[in-house]
Amino acid sequence: MKSACASLLIILISVLAGALSPDARAQSPAGTPPPFTMPEQFSVNVTVLASGNVVKATMFVSKEKFRSDAESPVGKQTRILRQDIKKQYDLYYKENRYTEAPFSKDLSKLMFGLPAIGNWEKTGQEPLNTRNVDKYQFTTAANATEKLHYWVDPETQCPLKIEAETPTARGTPQIITMEFSNYKIEPQPDSVFEPPVGSKAKP
Repeated sequence: MKSACASLLIILISVLAGALSPDARAQSPAGTPPPFTMPEQFSVNVTVLASGNVVKATMFVSKEKFRSDAESPVGKQTRILRQDIKKQYDLYYKENRYTEAPFSKDLSKLMFGLPAIGNWEKTGQEPLNTRNVDKYQFTTAANATEKLHYWVDPETQCPLKIEAETPTARGTPQIITMEFSNYKIEPQPDSVFEPPVGSKAKP
C-alpha cells in the first residue's frame, strides 16, 4: 500500500511542478493572474503529506523540463517530463534501466494540478518558519469547493507551502500538503533531465 501511495504521490508532484515554470503565470480570460512568479530555473526540496503518508522529494525545473526524485519504501523513484521534446522518462535504478513514453501535456497551462481558470484571493499574512508570509486561496471556476491554499514568501515570490483541499463523499475534505524548502535558484545541468549515462531503455 505504501509503495502504491508513493507512486501516486510522485505523479502528483510531477503534475504540480508543471505550474512552477514561469509560463504558468499566464492567465485565462475567465480568471485572475497568479499573485506570484517563479524563476525559470531552480531546484527545491518538497515534503508531501497525504492520508497519513509522507513522501520526500527534490524537484528540478528548467523552463520546459522537469524532474522529481522521490524517496519511497521501494527506493528512489524518478520521473522526468520533457515538454520540449514531448517525452517522459521513468528511471529504475536497481535495473539501471528506464522507460520512455510520449508526453503531450502543456506544462505551462497547469496551475498546481488545476486548470488555469479560476480566481486568486489574498487571505492575509501568517507566520511560517519564523517569518511572516503571504497567504492566498485559489479556486477554480468549475468547482469552487475544491480549494488550494498557498503560503508565499513575499521576498522571493516562491511558494513555501501548498495545501489542497478536496471534498469527499464522507463530508470530510481530503487534505494534501506540500512543503517547500532549500530553494536553489540557478541554472540546472542538461544531464539532470536525461536518463543516466549507461542506462538502457526497457523493452
